[in-house]
Amino acid sequence: MNYSSIASTIRSNVSSLEQSISNINDISFAGIWSGDAYNNLSSNLKTSISNINTQKETALKYADALDKLQEYKEQKETFDSLKNDLANTPNNEENAAVRSNLNNKINTLGSSLSSLKTEIQSLLNGISSVGKEFEIIDYQVSDDYSGYVVDLYDFLNLFNSGTLTKMSDSGNGSSLYDYYSKEEVESRINEIKSQYSGRSAAVNCALGIMDMAADVGLKLDYDWGGGHSTVTSTDAVATGTDCSAFASWAINQGANGTFNTQSTAGLVDVGTQTSFENAQQGDILVYRNNSSGHVVMIIDNDPETQQFLVAEAANPETGVVMKTRSYASLAGKYQARDLSSIYN
Repeated sequence: MNYSSIASTIRSNVSSLEQSISNINDISFAGIWSGDAYNNLSSNLKTSISNINTQKETALKYADALDKLQEYKEQKETFDSLKNDLANTPNNEENAAVRSNLNNKINTLGSSLSSLKTEIQSLLNGISSVGKEFEIIDYQVSDDYSGYVVDLYDFLNLFNSGTLTKMSDSGNGSSLYDYYSKEEVESRINEIKSQYSGRSAAVNCALGIMDMAADVGLKLDYDWGGGHSTVTSTDAVATGTDCSAFASWAINQGANGTFNTQSTAGLVDVGTQTSFENAQQGDILVYRNNSSGHVVMIIDNDPETQQFLVAEAANPETGVVMKTRSYASLAGKYQARDLSSIYN
């Protein structure tokens, strides 16, 4: 559907209305009627003309909005195409210039789309009712999750639905290796690390191995103390790991193998403390008191809604999960740790 063609038709019809108004204004009944009959007819005609003018102005605003919507639609298609190109361009030194150019184009288009959205909304605010044309296409810029190996919305819904069983409860064993060979798991992780680096590699490796389990209806197992060697191996994550070893393993994937496994007590002091608002993907949230502690990896952060999306080895009952956590629920207990020094 081309919204500008609809706008053109509306403007053509408005031109006909304007001609009708002009013709009415040219009529003079003064030589035929006088008195109340003339006054009543004149008043009614003026009211009708005023109503038609209001309709005309509304129609023109609507036509302007449709033109902006068409412009938005075309730019959004280009925007999505560029995002797809960026997602499919390996993040390495060889492609640095290409990715930089794509990012510049994406940022420019993003600003243009934001301006167009504001113009469209301003036009719609001046119209008492709008047609279904504005329901056909989503003219909002949606959150972009093309930089992840999974669709975060779908993945979170999968965990929230309660349909995933822990490996140890499946009746078929307690290891991811009951469903995949060690080579298949390692290949998936290596493939991710060939496309992503730093924070992105850490987060996407965590999501990738969780996704392999979810593809067979499972969640990875929690194993208290599991995975705590010098460097947590992928084997340990595949067979059962605790919160700090799982986070340490993921961080190590983005740190080019230079990050040793830490206990929760050790992770509390890793990196530097930062605010919830400034925490980024690949950073961690840590909690420790005298007798217990916990650590989770930040997958995504939305300061506007004040919510984190996290991956964590939660506990023996729930296993390794993905969930949302609000700033309010964490305040006073957890602190965010900026791991830039580890990823750089």
